[in-house]
Amino acid sequence: MGSDLILNKVIILIIASISVLLFISCSDYANPVLVQRVIDGDTILLETGERVRYLDIDTPETVHPTKPVQCFGTQAYLRNKELVENKYVTLKQSNTNKDQYGRLLRYVYIEDLFINAVLVSEGYAFAKDYNNPGHLYEELKSLELNATKQGCGNNVNNYMLISTNINLLGGMAERTNALVLKTSIPARVSWVRIPLPPPR
Repeated sequence: MGSDLILNKVIILIIASISVLLFISCSDYANPVLVQRVIDGDTILLETGERVRYLDIDTPETVHPTKPVQCFGTQAYLRNKELVENKYVTLKQSNTNKDQYGRLLRYVYIEDLFINAVLVSEGYAFAKDYNNPGHLYEELKSLELNATKQGCGNNVNNYMLISTNINLLGGMAERTNALVLKTSIPARVSWVRIPLPPPR
């Protein structure tokens, strides 16, 4: 009887220890960690030396080794920098730990501000699941669709390219059929949709 009681206590202790370890590993950085540098619109470098790729979003490239700087990439980078550089962020993991480049895949927060969502809702990023969506992907996709309907988006030199499946390559739009012009009118902003020629 006494050995059964000891065995039960040991099992409970082991289960409790495993639960604590799982909680710590899943919550990732439960305490805020400093963003040392913003790399581009959807990637940051932590003070720990780890790189973090924002989960379930994508922004135009600015530092890809084989691609030129893409249209609106600089604006996405600058907005991300404004939001998180030299600030403390909290990272939340979903179903995938790292990408093919060894970067942590995370949802990024500053207190209760969801940075991935801010970038999507303001038009600097779009929802992209890379065939393995995290648990907040549908919410991000909904924000993207709403931003498109509201006319939010990357604005450069009074024009922007917009699509629910945007893919900007060197200033050209792929899989979209319209160029959206933004014109400033006192007290309001108007958007004009102009059809583009079909892709060749």
